[in-house]
Amino acid sequence: MLFSISSLMSRYGADIGDTPYAGQDEINACVFDATDFFKVADIEKYKMNFAASRKREAAIETVKAGGAYAVFSSRLEAVKNRIRELNEYNRKNFLFQSAALTEEESSIAGETRRLRTEKARLLDEIERLILSNVGVRKEAAVLTYKDVVLCNSLENMKTLLPEIRGMDAGRLEKTPVFTNSFDELPAKLNEGRRFAVVGGPCLLGTGEMLIRVIHRDGSSFLFDFNTGNHDGDLRDEDAVGPHIRNNSDEIVKIVFEPRKNALTLQDYESLRLPIEFARSLDVPVVIPLPDAAYMKYIDEITSFVAPGVRDSAKGDFAAEIRRIAELFLDAIEELRRRLKPPKLEVLHVGNKAGLGAFYDGRKRYYDRFISFKQGLAPITRKADRVESVTDYIFYPALPFYLWGIENVIQVDSLNETDSLRKCANAHGPEIAFFGVLYPEMLDKSSSRAMSMAPIENKEYMR
Repeated sequence: MLFSISSLMSRYGADIGDTPYAGQDEINACVFDATDFFKVADIEKYKMNFAASRKREAAIETVKAGGAYAVFSSRLEAVKNRIRELNEYNRKNFLFQSAALTEEESSIAGETRRLRTEKARLLDEIERLILSNVGVRKEAAVLTYKDVVLCNSLENMKTLLPEIRGMDAGRLEKTPVFTNSFDELPAKLNEGRRFAVVGGPCLLGTGEMLIRVIHRDGSSFLFDFNTGNHDGDLRDEDAVGPHIRNNSDEIVKIVFEPRKNALTLQDYESLRLPIEFARSLDVPVVIPLPDAAYMKYIDEITSFVAPGVRDSAKGDFAAEIRRIAELFLDAIEELRRRLKPPKLEVLHVGNKAGLGAFYDGRKRYYDRFISFKQGLAPITRKADRVESVTDYIFYPALPFYLWGIENVIQVDSLNETDSLRKCANAHGPEIAFFGVLYPEMLDKSSSRAMSMAPIENKEYMR
């Protein structure tokens, strides 16, 4: 679905002027594609993620040292104490148990109303006192996604973390950026903690690899690799696995028809941004390419057909995915030469040592995760994709597995929000994850994310 900050705040009846997003009209109007898991939340929990709120909090500390604030604060505390006393009295004496009020209950209700009015007045007085001295209006609400990441902006992030001011962020200057725990990031970096960046693209989007399943009677059925759907069917229905299982005795060949000969603009950005962040922060970066995950998926869906059919399909797919992975590896090498990150590791089928460290490192966290979550359902409900999705979930922890780095910044697509959450759950306090997630570019028709668009609507690098 297509959203913008402005449309979301309007939907929830929130005044954008009461948020950290006031004054960033271009970003607020930016349209992006995402699933509908947005909420408007009170800013209190998130206020230290925003420069204006930090400035306000620092100034408030100065105001609190003054006499006027002390007077208002003392009165407010007295009112709160009296309200608590009345509530406790009501509870102990079993008052307000019926619709008809006794004389005592009526008197207490009247006093409670007056006290609450006085409490509101005092809070307003304190806010006016702060505003007159601080000059920064209190922000009230923020936008969250999946209760995991917070809608932010690169300009605000640069204010909190000046190290990234020099990076080439491209379109992120004009789009929402979704962050997790960004308020804690600057202090930890300043303390000299070891950090690393992780992030990268999928190898195949919708329409870029088709799976043709040929039956004994000559009939053939075409599926999209990315969605698992029948070719041209964009419904969320993973059909290829069930089709192969249900017709395994009739299938004589499985053929892969690649349609990808270059990276999309989104592919290239997904490679460049993690490296840009790592270069700016002078920390290592890992880019996972999911060719091994894709092979696991093909291994699973072909496990029901005759051995000869299966071996032929797996061999053909391995050759095609190796060719496509080379497109990404070439782009990564060009970025390495140009941006010169302090250290860059690429996880892919050809990196045997890296894959070994990945699988060995994650084992105990995977076992704990599925034990704690009571089975595989939290990974995915699509049985054919359990093994491949498991790789995606644990990719964010790669810097920990490879180098023992416990502070990880995931610079990735907003689509990886669930991976960030699940990976953090799996590792508990052993790894501190910081999310910098961005919506994908839209396709040529501006109707959906580029990775999910039909191939004719994608934009490829020349």
